[in-house]
Amino acid sequence: MKQRIRKLYAGQEYFLRKSGAMFWLPWLSEERYFLLRIGTALLCGVCGVGISRLLELPSVAVGAGFVFGLVLGYFLPMIAFQVSDKRDNEQMMSDIRKLYEYVKIQVKAGMYLTNTLSACYLAISNRRLKQGLLELNSRLIATNSVSMAMADFEEKFTNEYIGYFCLIIKQSEQSGRMAQMLDDMTRQMADMERYMMTQKKGRMERKVLLLTLLVFVGILLIAAYQLAISLMASVTGIIG
Repeated sequence: MKQRIRKLYAGQEYFLRKSGAMFWLPWLSEERYFLLRIGTALLCGVCGVGISRLLELPSVAVGAGFVFGLVLGYFLPMIAFQVSDKRDNEQMMSDIRKLYEYVKIQVKAGMYLTNTLSACYLAISNRRLKQGLLELNSRLIATNSVSMAMADFEEKFTNEYIGYFCLIIKQSEQSGRMAQMLDDMTRQMADMERYMMTQKKGRMERKVLLLTLLVFVGILLIAAYQLAISLMASVTGIIG
């Protein structure tokens, strides 16, 4: 029985590490994540049954509501972690660019790569990225292997720019062009940040426009209601 259960949540640790779930919820393990998904599935299934009965739907619809709730609830934690990871990646962009720039400057100044990576922790403010760099430093001290430490660091994120950073660091001993590659990626990240700011500005403008339209529609509805009340009062007075 235990082996069957293990097969159900096998490989989930990789997802939990990459999505940041284990950072925000340190108590979370593969077993607890599986139980969490089962719990949310049952809860949503019960809610589906309750809503179906509240609406006085037929028995078939009640069963369908239970099944729909089960499926939705089972995938809900995974979706929540993916949304959280996407938000984290957006918030990390400026710090990741700082990471590129800091390593580039230190390498050009002749600093050893291991010392540079160890000092990166002080230049970053994002909590999740800062924790990842702290663990990277510990890994460097324990193994004295840049490639192993960078591989472990990369497994904690789904951010493509962190992946590029780790790839550049691991290939630096062979190519000898780390500073140039970091400089190229820094420019790309600056362009991406500008694009993200443009998108964010566009979303804000659409939200403001939507709120303005809702307020306008609300005013029209209130005016129409008052007009209808006035007309009904006038008609009642004429009839009376």
